[in-house]
Amino acid sequence: MLRAARPPAQQGAGGAHPAAPTLTARGTLDVGSDSHDDAGARIPELVPAPAHSASPASPRRASMELTSDRQLNRLIAQARHQLRKGNWLHYRDARLHMADLQRRRGHLVEALTLYLDVWYLDLNGPRDSLGPNEGAFLGTEDPPFDPGRAAARSPARRPVRKLMHALELQPRHVQTLFFDAAGPTFHTLDLPLAPSDAWQRIGPELLF
Repeated sequence: MLRAARPPAQQGAGGAHPAAPTLTARGTLDVGSDSHDDAGARIPELVPAPAHSASPASPRRASMELTSDRQLNRLIAQARHQLRKGNWLHYRDARLHMADLQRRRGHLVEALTLYLDVWYLDLNGPRDSLGPNEGAFLGTEDPPFDPGRAAARSPARRPVRKLMHALELQPRHVQTLFFDAAGPTFHTLDLPLAPSDAWQRIGPELLF
């Protein structure tokens, strides 16, 4: 299993990188803290976020949450399976489905972090590995990631923009979440496009 190392602190022109938004006890976002939460998103792992409720959940809601947890666990297993096989495009698809599910569950920060990770993967041009017979037949040893073949626009762009506005985040807060996600992905998957270079393309997309 790939280890999810935390990236080194990123420095910007204005000094230290802004702290990532964190959820308060009321489920709202605290974006004004000067300290960094070390319990942020880990890549490539993601565990189901616990449901918080002021009163006991109804049997119907509890059943829905259990079903949702099972769906998320299946997607996590799929992502791990594709990761082991080196099918990076399918791995990216599983991550995208995880983001969609987290958004439907109402776990918007987790969803946003996953969408940002998917966007970063898309900029790296993920490709599925060829089997030994296919590779020998085609005589190719194409790299697993090729930014030159990346899609013109990631499907993660639209939900990132929507969640950014729904959570009332500034681009600098999204930038923090992006580096928290992309840093470990960059190091563990040995991607060709560095997070800082990817952000140069993602950042402007959040301003319009």
